[in-house]
Amino acid sequence: MSQFLPLLVTDIHRTIRDAVVLTLQPEDPQAFAFKQGQYLTFKQDFDGTELRRNYSICAGLDDGVLQVGIKRVDGGAFSTFANEVLKVGDTLHAMPPQGTFSVGLEPDRARNYLGFAGGSGITP
Repeated sequence: MSQFLPLLVTDIHRTIRDAVVLTLQPEDPQAFAFKQGQYLTFKQDFDGTELRRNYSICAGLDDGVLQVGIKRVDGGAFSTFANEVLKVGDTLHAMPPQGTFSVGLEPDRARNYLGFAGGSGITP
């Protein structure tokens, strides 16, 4: 069974008209240690229906915070909730970070990478 853990919303930063960056504080920071390219799966109950949504972690490894960006989608229950209802001090529930969309970091073997992305599906 999937394990969802509590995350306290400590900041909500409105980046553009229909998007927010949520700063989240886990009760168990070790469970939410992440690497670049990972995402969180959130669950939320809406009128008796549980919805699960994935959002990319958009904080850097050295930022010392856990953040996700959420763009509101017309008719999107979770994205509308995050942009219009969620408040600092609220608690969300998420699974620990998942995903393997990354390259291993090797400081002694520095490399250059070039990436192209479009839309709002992947948050750098």
